Amino acid sequence: MKRYAKLTVGVLLLILITAGGAPAASDPGGVQGLAWAKPADACIQAGLCANKTLPLENALAGKEQFLAGRMKEFHGLPVRDASFGFHENRFYTANVFFQPAQAPFERIREALTREHGTPKSADARGAFWQLGNTKILLYKGEHFHGLTYAHAPEMAKVAKAKGYPQPPAPAPAAAPAKKKK
Repeated sequence: MKRYAKLTVGVLLLILITAGGAPAASDPGGVQGLAWAKPADACIQAGLCANKTLPLENALAGKEQFLAGRMKEFHGLPVRDASFGFHENRFYTANVFFQPAQAPFERIREALTREHGTPKSADARGAFWQLGNTKILLYKGEHFHGLTYAHAPEMAKVAKAKGYPQPPAPAPAAAPAKKKK
């Protein structure tokens, strides 16, 4: 599970850097019925999380925790592992990992496209959706495929607190041309 914790950090950084855009579908507002900003206890009560904290090398001491997920399947596909992240006891990210033999990348991508519409960007290694405040990143790996849902505003706070590179600020709008008299 330590390997997944490191991957989670990398995926969070990728989501933060990926540019936003117009949504393809409505914002899901969370994952599997767990709304963003819910406390860890709500995840445990919903049966999505085990009461087991996962180690995370660079967790914000006293402010961030990841709980082991209890999902056995996602969109009808078998799940290898899952985790749910909380910052200041507010749900902000979920990670789902699949075995390629049981859950081929294209089937995962098709299921996500049915639910969330066409990805904002996609290539042979992954796909990205921006749906309001929710960012979704699908990663195609050799030994496992990873899927991350993140609440962008809370994730930005976590990334800033950890000193991750921040996306460039949007360029200021050009001043209107002065009219000649």
